[in-house]
Amino acid sequence: MNVLKAIKKRRSVRSFLDKGIEESKISKILEAGSLAPSSGNVQNWEFIVVKNDKEEIAEACRQDFILEAAVLIIVCNTKNKIEILFGDKGKEFYGIQNCAMAIENMLLGATALGLGSCFVAVFDEERIKRTLSIPGDVSVDGVIVLGYAKGKSESDRISTKLKTFFERYGKRRKPSILKIFKK
Repeated sequence: MNVLKAIKKRRSVRSFLDKGIEESKISKILEAGSLAPSSGNVQNWEFIVVKNDKEEIAEACRQDFILEAAVLIIVCNTKNKIEILFGDKGKEFYGIQNCAMAIENMLLGATALGLGSCFVAVFDEERIKRTLSIPGDVSVDGVIVLGYAKGKSESDRISTKLKTFFERYGKRRKPSILKIFKK
C-alpha cells in the first residue's frame, strides 16, 4: 500500500478481533516509528510493547476498548536527550513533536500492514509509569492501540478547502484553485 492510500484509509479503530499480531508486523511498525524525523536527529523516543498489562493501561486511559487490542505500544519521550541540544524549548516542545511524528509513522505503518489502530493521548501518566517501571525523567507521550479491526471505522473529515489559506491566515483563493483539493 502506498503512503497516500494509507493516509486516506487510516481511522481510529476501537473494536478488535480476538487475534494476535505477528511479531514481524510489530517489528515493522516499530521500525516505522524509529524512521520518523526528529529535531537535531535526536530520536528521543523509546517504545514499550505491551501484551499482558493491558488492564492497568486501560484503566489509566479510562478506555475499556483497549482490553480488546492485541498489542499496545507506549511511546516514551527521553526529554533529557533533546534538552541537551535545545534547552527548555526542546524539552517541552520539540521532544513532543518528535514523538508525535513517530506515532503517526506507526499508525500509518499499521494501516499499511492491514491492522487497525488508535492513538490515545489522555491518560494518567503516573499510573502508566508505575505500571511499566518508566523512570521519572522519561515522559509518556502516547499510547498506540493495535489489533485486527472488527468491522469498518468511518470518520467524517472536514474538507481541505475549508482548512487551507494562501499566503496569509484567512486568505482564500478563488474557487477554481481549490479544485486541486479533493475531499
